[in-house]
Amino acid sequence: MRLKEIQEVGSRGVLFTYEFGDSVYLINTRDKLFLCDTSESQEEMEYIKLYIHDNDLENKPLYIFNSHSDYDHIGGNSVFPNAEIISHS
Repeated sequence: MRLKEIQEVGSRGVLFTYEFGDSVYLINTRDKLFLCDTSESQEEMEYIKLYIHDNDLENKPLYIFNSHSDYDHIGGNSVFPNAEIISHS
């Protein structure tokens, strides 16, 4: 799925919107990154990895918050093998 837009939201948020309406939200705090869901594909998450790399954010720990376990919310988790994944049982 191709990236349609990257939009900065406030001073810490980045919204990644894809062609077919899927979106992923990244929060950049002083010392951590939080990614709200990872959408449905690893391909989509490559744009997030590139953004993190291009903005020199790779030294911050990444926390992935999975709102629930449907595939279209967790499909890209494996792209971030060092991330701490937060969800519920």
